[in-house]
Amino acid sequence: MSKREYMKEKLMGIFFPKVCPLCERVIKSSGDVCKKCDISKFLIGRNRCYKCGKLLKGNDEILCGDCRKINYTFEKGVAVFEYKEEMKESVYRFKYGNQKAYGDFYGKIAAEKYPDGCCRDTRGKKRQTALLRRADIPSQRWLRFQL
Repeated sequence: MSKREYMKEKLMGIFFPKVCPLCERVIKSSGDVCKKCDISKFLIGRNRCYKCGKLLKGNDEILCGDCRKINYTFEKGVAVFEYKEEMKESVYRFKYGNQKAYGDFYGKIAAEKYPDGCCRDTRGKKRQTALLRRADIPSQRWLRFQL
């Protein structure tokens, strides 16, 4: 990072401080969330629905109750976070409150959770839908990790 970029980043931090996407407190240290918020309590573990990605209650289940009852049109969905109250509010602010900066946070966590992407086509290659490839909308940037 050049000296100019460093100064620009510092000035931007003074006028537009980074806020925690979960509680909206100003983040004073390095990191994606403030010291009071623990992102690990929202991350979904290995025991999730194969079809939609929801957290499963039992260890011997493959599909959640919804996916057993409803024949969804999608092939597979993945989830990064459990949809708890703080996360619901954060996603709401991201989608409807013009908090586009949260997209970097969501994208970083999703890329860490699925480093090789989440879907493969019938030939075993990584797949990225045409819509996501063509999309150049800032609010959808977090979705653009390689699928």
